[in-house]
Amino acid sequence: MSVAHKKVKEIQTPNEKGNDSNIPNQSTQLSVFANRHFNIKDLICPFKIDLSELNNTKLISNIPRFVRSFFVSTMPRFLHFGEFLRPLYNFGNSNTSVYIYPINQGLAQSNLNSIINQFEQERLDAIKQGNSNKERILQQKKIEAESLRDEISTNFNKLFEVTILSSVFGNSPEGLNALSDILGIEMAKNLVNIKSAWSQQEDVIKSNIPHNHNIFQRNNTFDTFGLATAFPFISTDISHPTGIPIGINKKTNFPIIVDTFHPSLPNHNVLILGKNASGKRIALQLFSMRSYVLSGIKSISIDSDGRHCKIAQSLDGLNVPITPTSKIIINPFDLETEIKNDEITGREIIILNLKEKIEDVTNILMTMARGPIRSSYVSEITREIIKSTVTEEYNSAEISNNSESLYSSHGANLIGTKITRHKKPVPTIGSWYKRLCEKARSNLNVEYKYHYEYLIKYMKDYVRELGGTIPLFDGQTNLDLSADISFINFDLSKLDSKFSKPLATHILMSWIRENYIKTNNEDKAKAEEKRFIIDEAWLLLPYPEASEFIKTIAQHSTKKNVSIAIISQRFEDFYNNKDLCSLLSCFSTKLFMKQDESEIEYIKEVFKLTNGERDFIESCPKGEGILQIGTSSAQIYIAPTEHEIDMMDSETSGNFMLMSSDSD
Repeated sequence: MSVAHKKVKEIQTPNEKGNDSNIPNQSTQLSVFANRHFNIKDLICPFKIDLSELNNTKLISNIPRFVRSFFVSTMPRFLHFGEFLRPLYNFGNSNTSVYIYPINQGLAQSNLNSIINQFEQERLDAIKQGNSNKERILQQKKIEAESLRDEISTNFNKLFEVTILSSVFGNSPEGLNALSDILGIEMAKNLVNIKSAWSQQEDVIKSNIPHNHNIFQRNNTFDTFGLATAFPFISTDISHPTGIPIGINKKTNFPIIVDTFHPSLPNHNVLILGKNASGKRIALQLFSMRSYVLSGIKSISIDSDGRHCKIAQSLDGLNVPITPTSKIIINPFDLETEIKNDEITGREIIILNLKEKIEDVTNILMTMARGPIRSSYVSEITREIIKSTVTEEYNSAEISNNSESLYSSHGANLIGTKITRHKKPVPTIGSWYKRLCEKARSNLNVEYKYHYEYLIKYMKDYVRELGGTIPLFDGQTNLDLSADISFINFDLSKLDSKFSKPLATHILMSWIRENYIKTNNEDKAKAEEKRFIIDEAWLLLPYPEASEFIKTIAQHSTKKNVSIAIISQRFEDFYNNKDLCSLLSCFSTKLFMKQDESEIEYIKEVFKLTNGERDFIESCPKGEGILQIGTSSAQIYIAPTEHEIDMMDSETSGNFMLMSSDSD
């Protein structure tokens, strides 16, 4: 066994070098001050390099650093593009070099011929020994070698000798050991074995500096296609330059910054999919909380299970419970003016889109008419009756496309410096039902008779005056939302999931569109950045008018500078609804948490996930997933601080990986 001698190298500055003469000449005297200036090499080089250890190197400077160098020793037979050296390239605190040496075509063919003859001889020996398994393996290797030789002879392929080196840096010997173990484990996942350059650390360090000089010759043989997988053509960094830190990139360990309002994105919308207890709600709650604290982005939420109540309370927001006995009334007939930019002049104009509102109310009443049994008797004739009655109700209130028709003629009030105008009472479900009964009595069309009877029988359940079982939305709205509220949460947890929740969600979506989305300015410089959260959107899918409305607001929200965020645990329902295929293209930002086995293949097909990404979301722990922004994606884990966990729902945040409050 050889004993390594201790080596300590010192970097000499120009003034420390010896001179041929003790008497400086005139040139030296003139440049004496210039010699005291450090160049870039002097600034980045350590004072000393300690090579006394066999398995690591110490860089002696103001802050000592420890280095361990590795080389790739063995690899799998087949390499996958984008995965082969990804752990090495994305590993922090490391330098990696790849030296490539083409092999002469004639030499490559000659060596392959020798290998083919060797395989054939070993195969014949295996046959004599009766070892059929070994014979089969050698036969396959021989076929592959012959195929490679033929490709080289036709200039379709080439061989290369490749040296792959990497140096890992740590702040202490213990930290270096930990980093080395992590790198070895990550590389082993791709069946790549790396070895420490034992007693040859100096050679690898010299080869791993950007001088293009390799003195550590440990080569692996690649063909052209295998070598292509070694190039770092892909990046897992999908962060925006500005935005909100949503989590940590598992590959690079860097924070992922997401700005859903970034101009590079075609829309501002977010889709989060995950099975129950995957962490999807806590991910959105954390994003919403940080969005408000860091960027002042306000949110409004339709909360099916009451899970967002605590975050609304923590942000000094507002919880609005919608219950069977609630005194809060949300009138689906409410409508608001909106500011639009004139397509010709570019000036701002105030409009009242009554035609669009009539269509919205008609769709809501169609959902009501279908009821929990989703009656097949509701048809286009039913729609025609409902729509004509809605139109007559607005006409009776003298509300037209003129924005002035929305206000009373009784003057205005001056509150502080703000002038407020009195709005007219708008129609209600109760007034609509009375008009429906009147139209039924005067109806002479036999074909319409049954549909009138059906509507009169079933729609009375929604009329407060008649003691209906679901009178929640009959009456003038008595809820006034301030624009300064940070987080508004409509809590639907006390409603029946079978029908009351989908109906309430549909009505609230329409109401929020009128009072929260339409009121925002189309001019990005003047508009507020807002977020609208729809929890468990899959509940709406059995009702065609409600599910279609999701697509409508998702398509038009970006123009109003509003981000629609949808959470759902049942993607199969979206997949089977072919009318909603175009909805999925309305979400530029997507987060896939752990998925149910029955859903994974659908998600992989629709969102073009790789096999690796599919396998990851099948088994990843709570709080981890695949973040996809546009065509880029990365593995992410959500790491709230302890203080943030306290501000969110305790049931959904259990078993989450925590980030210490003082971490970077």
